[in-house]
Amino acid sequence: MKFADQRSFISKFQFFSKLCELSFVENIFLYGSRARGDFSDKSDIDIAVNMPKAAPEDWEIVMHIIDDADTLLAIDCVRFDTLKNLDLRNAIEKDKIVLFSREY
Repeated sequence: MKFADQRSFISKFQFFSKLCELSFVENIFLYGSRARGDFSDKSDIDIAVNMPKAAPEDWEIVMHIIDDADTLLAIDCVRFDTLKNLDLRNAIEKDKIVLFSREY
């Protein structure tokens, strides 16, 4: 699947729509095998949520949505703006596909 196909694939899930509706979410990035294009049908969905203006408890809301996601695929979700693992941050920056970006 190409970029447009991955974006279309993920946008069909309710969890993605719910994340986009959260006012404190600024960006959602796809990374990992689905962003690189070397995934299988059963590969997990790796997403990074950027929410620099969010309150500390807002991350719990995001994780609740992920925990209740409408897919059997595993979802690996990280908070991008507080990510201290530089190797992971660099990997996300290298491969990321912007799935959502809030316009202010």
